[in-house]
Amino acid sequence: MGSFERLISLFRERESCVIAFSGGVDSSVAALGARKSLDDSCAAVMIVDQTVPEEDVETAAKVAGEIGI
Repeated sequence: MGSFERLISLFRERESCVIAFSGGVDSSVAALGARKSLDDSCAAVMIVDQTVPEEDVETAAKVAGEIGI
């Protein structure tokens, strides 16, 4: 079993989850695994304040939309 399949397996043991999401590779893979495992019972959250560049927020929103989370 590959790493992504193990990730999906771990999420399937849960009823729901929340992913701390930045739009980077790690949180995007976690969000994709959660979405594939839990469908609509998962959420991605990103804390946005004045220290987070608007470009990062836009990228994260785009990636989240592509994942469907």
